[in-house]
Amino acid sequence: MRVVVSTPNRILLDEPMREVVLPVVGGEVSVLDDHQPFIGRLGKGLLRLRSANGAERRVSIEDAVVRMMDNELVIMLEA
Repeated sequence: MRVVVSTPNRILLDEPMREVVLPVVGGEVSVLDDHQPFIGRLGKGLLRLRSANGAERRVSIEDAVVRMMDNELVIMLEA
């Protein structure tokens, strides 16, 4: 799936990923290819992004909005 992570001012990441683990209230949600569309709000926690070769990136977030549609996950971080 295509994953875009951005702030209101710039795009931080725009790459294909195999899995993204999102911090949500009360736990985590894992998103894989062709996940059902959704829109939500993320809480404080660790955003984990795994590429096709298994490499993992971690980003600490405070607050964000997320949208999954047409195999594209867009995460808008607060500035």
